[in-house]
Amino acid sequence: MHPLLRNAGKDLLQRALLWVLDEPLTALDTAGVQQVFNAMQVHLEQGGLIVLTSHQPITTLSSLTRLRLS
Repeated sequence: MHPLLRNAGKDLLQRALLWVLDEPLTALDTAGVQQVFNAMQVHLEQGGLIVLTSHQPITTLSSLTRLRLS
């Protein structure tokens, strides 16, 4: 991805109170997953909200509330 596009995406996410993420961990290596978790944790600590879907367990976020649909 072009660095300008990556930075534009970061800027948009940093300004948004609500992040809506669909499978944010798909196809990421371990380091990439950790970067996503770190960004989400900071966002939550700063009062942000995250709605996400995932088939992978999300257990490392301290401010997590789960809604399991079946």
